[in-house]
Amino acid sequence: MTTLIPSQVKDALALMEGLTKIIEEMDDETEWGSGLRLILPEAIPLKADDNSSSEPVAWLVANDFNGYDLSTVKPA
Repeated sequence: MTTLIPSQVKDALALMEGLTKIIEEMDDETEWGSGLRLILPEAIPLKADDNSSSEPVAWLVANDFNGYDLSTVKPA
């Protein structure tokens, strides 16, 4: 388990809120291009910006409410 500093939590929350707004505004009926759709990943890795490690320090994990949750444990 990783400890996040306040600025990392703020950044993660901003990403979570932004993704949730985008998902809510997407129309399930509209097709893009040749009928192709964008599928967001189940888990989005987040790395620290200080390059101290190449490994993610947290993940945004898709939830059942068209949004993402923040986790410091690598999703299975």
